[in-house]
Amino acid sequence: MAKSITDAIAKASGLKNRGVKIRKDIGILKGTNKPCYLIEVCFVNDSVDVALYKKNFAAICQAIAEQLAKAVGKTLSPSTITSNVKDKETRTLDINSPALNNIVNDILDSKGQRETIVNCAIAEGAHKSWLDKLNDRTITNDEILALAAMSIVNVKKN
Repeated sequence: MAKSITDAIAKASGLKNRGVKIRKDIGILKGTNKPCYLIEVCFVNDSVDVALYKKNFAAICQAIAEQLAKAVGKTLSPSTITSNVKDKETRTLDINSPALNNIVNDILDSKGQRETIVNCAIAEGAHKSWLDKLNDRTITNDEILALAAMSIVNVKKN
């Protein structure tokens, strides 16, 4: 189970899979008669890990939840999956359509699609510094969506 959680976190986030460590000396883990997992997602003193954690927080949570549900013989129903796209503790985009929500999540989770949006925005007049933000993983989901909207509006003007 621990390996499946670790593998799912790495797949969902792009974080390095450092494997499972078995520790019997940690208070929260010892003395229980049920399976118990202490999940350490990333190194908080590593800026690359933190950037990946922030960028992929929802996907990491989803991956962990799915693996824990499997462990007890359950699957997550669509109603337990959020229909909101959140961006770094700022505002929430309300997307009532599950299909549209999935499309937006797929776009925001895809490095290639994010890059396409930034490149289109630059071609339509956005500053080239957006590509630097994309490459150093500091660009937010809201910025990606704003660049996409800007690109569409500018294409329509021309």
